[in-house]
This record gives sequence, structure tokens and C-alpha cells, in this order.
Amino acid sequence: MKSNKIVIVAILIVALLGAGLTGALSRSVRERVTWGENGRPPQAGRASLAQMNSFALALLLGGLRGPLVMFLWTSSETAKNDRNLEDVDTQIEWIRMLQPEFDTVHIFQIWNKAYNHSVQMANPSNKYTTILDALEYARSVDRERPQNINILTAIGQTYFDKLGNSSEKAYYRRRVREETQQHDVKGKLTREDPEFKPLEHEICLGAEGRIVSAKKQDLQYLLKYEPFPQGISPFAIAFNYYKWSQVLQSEKGQRHAQMSDLVIDSRPALALKNWAADEWERGRRFEILAYGRKTPIERTPMEAVTADLSPGAAPELPDDIGRALYCYELTARLGDDAMVEYERHLKSYLVNESTYLSHIDEIRAMQQLVRADAAFLGKNVSTAEDRAVVAGLYHKAKILYARMILKYYVDDQVINTLKPQYTSPMQRADIDRRTFAKSLSDIDVLRAFDLALQLSQALPFDTQAEDRSEYLGNFMRIDARLKSLESAAAPQ
Repeated sequence: MKSNKIVIVAILIVALLGAGLTGALSRSVRERVTWGENGRPPQAGRASLAQMNSFALALLLGGLRGPLVMFLWTSSETAKNDRNLEDVDTQIEWIRMLQPEFDTVHIFQIWNKAYNHSVQMANPSNKYTTILDALEYARSVDRERPQNINILTAIGQTYFDKLGNSSEKAYYRRRVREETQQHDVKGKLTREDPEFKPLEHEICLGAEGRIVSAKKQDLQYLLKYEPFPQGISPFAIAFNYYKWSQVLQSEKGQRHAQMSDLVIDSRPALALKNWAADEWERGRRFEILAYGRKTPIERTPMEAVTADLSPGAAPELPDDIGRALYCYELTARLGDDAMVEYERHLKSYLVNESTYLSHIDEIRAMQQLVRADAAFLGKNVSTAEDRAVVAGLYHKAKILYARMILKYYVDDQVINTLKPQYTSPMQRADIDRRTFAKSLSDIDVLRAFDLALQLSQALPFDTQAEDRSEYLGNFMRIDARLKSLESAAAPQ
């Protein structure tokens, strides 16, 4: 009996050693393949039980590794509910080290930190640093598992949804832009320090607004947009990681653990569209500041603030006009790239065709409006010829917005009322809202648009009123600018 026990113990020890050696060999092969593909050597992380080998843990914990993980999950959730976030961070780090190979664990923890933990903070500053901690967690996993579609998508999603679109977005966007530029660093610890916690976003840009060499590979899809004199938008960083994920899916055959291929493929276009809108809003803010007027919190009311400017009006802060022009030009450029991404996506996925075609039409109208605004602010409009050119740009923007609203933001019963007045009887049966608006002449577009607004106001319940209201502010701005240009041309 005693000899049998000795044999069994010996077999168990040999089996444990063999499992550990096999695991170490498989990790070594995987790392050589991964680093060979992307050229990224392993970097020092904040912690890495992946570098501390699960073999060592197996020796320490024996068969208790699974129960320990289950205990840590329960304990971390309890600590989170008790708002004991310091203990939660420690437990989450242990979970990460005990389950380094499970992407779904990392996806959840990135989301958990960025959303569940940040909302428990009392002020925007602490919420912001908590979100940065979620990104630091994601990057620590990325250093251990580079070129992973699940982790890269989670990073992009955090920038897009949390730093770009949450209720505290104005604060987050400003800080990301400021902190991606060169500045004095607040925290003295580095990632190699066990107690490291990010207090601000990592610096991504050099003195001339160009991406620093250490970040060029991580931000490879932003290099074409250099320089960044006003810092980097959260949506720009989101686009970079979303595009990276889309390329890994389409060219490397990777599949996301939770998101469909369609969703991954559509994210670059959405990020570019939001980045363009962010630059548009910044342009409006700089324009308002340049003329010493009060800036509304949201973008839509900004349309009215400087709409009544006279052509050639002298700004109080000329430098801010230059900043506004930069934003408007970048908005138009990003719009071009967003439409390319939408068209690429729609070649493979037509499920969301109607929605994404409306996005493309919205981008076209936005581009035309910012180009008109750039011409109005940046060009000498003292001559009748120059004013006519700028007025033509605004008129085209008005037509594009009118067509877009008729296509997507007017009830069907209103369109059915308009069809007999603007189409022949043979066309009515086959024409829908989109083809109806597309087939109209420019003159008929404006007539149909004015009548559509009147008919919509008479409806018992206008289902499109809220969606349409955002664009009516653009019409007001365009009409005010056209009136201003016309008044300047009238004899005094």
C-alpha cells in the first residue's frame, strides 16, 4: 500500500511537471509567431502572471486554481457593490493573471472598469482616471496578446462610447485632446512600478503635433492625418483601433468573440463620422469665441450664435478664426474618408443600407456647409463675385439638407401628399421617399420641403419631428448667411 502511494504521488508530480513544461512550450511558440507577425517585442507590463507562467501558479495552487478564480470573481463583485474599488482592482488583476488566455474575461473587465467603476465616482476627474485605468488594463493585455481583435475593439469602444459620447463627453474630449499633446506629466510613476495608476492620458504627440515614434505603430491609421495641432480627438483614437480590428477581420481572418462581422466592419465608418462631427463642433466653438459671443453647451444651438455675421466682419480673436478654419477643413476631409468607409462596408453588408445611406447624405450636407462657412470666414468677400461664390456654396448646402430631410425625416403620409404635385401619375406607384427626393429639381426640392414642414406641423403626431429638428438649425444658419450676403450686395 505504501509503495502504491509513492508511485501515485510520483506520477502526479511528473504529470504536473509535464503539463507545465508543455504549457510553457506552447506559450513560447505562440509568442514567437505573434511577435514575428507584428514586430512588437514583449514589453514590461504592470503585472503579468502570463509572464509569471501559469505553470508556477499551478505548482503554488495545485488543483485550487479554478476555485480561487471563482472566489475572486464573487469577491470582486461584492467589493464593487460595496464601493471598495481598491480591493476590486487587486482582485481583477489576479483574475487577469489567473485567466490570461480568456479574451471574454478581458472584454468584460475593460467594460466593467470603464462603466461600472467609473459611474461610482463623484466627480468627472475621478471618473476620467477610472476610464484611463480601464484602458491601461486593456493595454497591459494587449502587450501580452498583441494583434488581438477582441482587445483592440474593446479599446476603440472605450474611446468611442465612454470618452466620446457619454454624458461627461465635453470634459473627457477636452482632456484627451490636451493630454495627448506634449505637457508636464503629473504622475511620477511609470508602468514598470507596481503602484502605477494613470492620472492623465499618455502623451501621443511631439512638439509639432506629430505622433511620437513610440506611438506610431499603435496609432498607425492616424499617421495620414498628421499633424494634430489641437490634440487628438477620442473619436480619432477610436477610429484607429476600430480600423485595426476591421483589417484583422478582413485580412487575417480573426473573429470577435461577441460582436458580429457586420458590426466590426461598420465601426471605422461610424468613428470617422463622429470624428468629423467633433471637429465641426470645435470649429463652431472657435468661431463663436473669435467674435466674443457666449458659447452654448450643445452644438445644435451654436448654429444661431454667429449666423448673423456680416461678410468680412473683423473678429476680436483672429487666431481663433484660424483654428476654426482648420477644424472646418478637417471636417470636410474626414467626411470624404467616412464615405469611402461606408461604401466599402455596404459592398459586403446591405442589412443597414437605409441607415448608412442616410449617414452618407448627412455627411455630404455637413461637408458643404462647413466649406461654405470656411469660405465666408476665410475669404475676402468684399467683391460681388466673391459673395456670389460663397452664396452658391450655402445654397448647395441648403439643397442637400432639404433632400436629406425629405428622404429620411418626413412621414410617409406627407410624402404621399406631395407626390401628386411633383411627379407624374405613372411614377407615383413605384416611387418612395428616397427616390422621390432624389428625382426632384433643386427648385422643386425647396418647394416640396417648405410644404412638407407645413403638412408635418398639421399631423396629430409627427414621428420625425425630433430627428428633423437638429437639421432645421442648419437651415436657419444658411438662410441668415444668405440674407447677410444679399444685404452686403445691395446698394447703400
